[in-house]
Amino acid sequence: MLKKQGLYLPEFEHDNCGAGFICSLTGKRSNDIIHKALEILVKLEHRGAVSSDGVTGDGAGILIDIPHKFFKIFCEFELPEAGEYAVSNVFLPKKENQRQYCIDVFEEEIEKQGLKLIGWRDVPVNSKVLGTVAKVTEPFVKQIFIGKADNKQTDKEFNLKLFAARKISEHTIYRSKLSEAQFFYLPSLSTKIIIFKGLLPTLLKELDNVLGDLKSLSA
Repeated sequence: MLKKQGLYLPEFEHDNCGAGFICSLTGKRSNDIIHKALEILVKLEHRGAVSSDGVTGDGAGILIDIPHKFFKIFCEFELPEAGEYAVSNVFLPKKENQRQYCIDVFEEEIEKQGLKLIGWRDVPVNSKVLGTVAKVTEPFVKQIFIGKADNKQTDKEFNLKLFAARKISEHTIYRSKLSEAQFFYLPSLSTKIIIFKGLLPTLLKELDNVLGDLKSLSA
């Protein structure tokens, strides 16, 4: 066991999943931060489990600031200013009819909460590098962009309504008779951050290949 040093205290040593944190002390946004974060995942590969297919991991992901400039370029619809909208990756059923049901439920609840649906974006993925175990539960991935009802809506009100829309939609879908109801999942729904995650191999090149957005962001 390592000796006490810096912020490390040996009495808190225990088995756990690996996690890494990296940031700019000057607050400067940089693609290099994302690149280094993906390198952290590579170095933490030994902290995760590997399935019987030798490829599927027990889960890996990355949390980053919303890349507003990136979305301004790649979205086919107009976005408000940074911080004035929320975005999330949305995991959806593979079956088209069930996927559309989930989309309809979510959109209806967004409207009920008095929020504005800005648009949906398909997330570029490459399923070929996934393990056979991961492919069984691989969802269809889209991104949703939601705006405030009007300029008078405070950030607190906006976030409360986002939470309500998300949770009510989840409960409605999970109580349905859809065979793929459990595929519906939002890793995050925020005006500040976005999470990319999945049963992914943790090698850097594979993460880049699976998630096209990360490849573009870290280029």
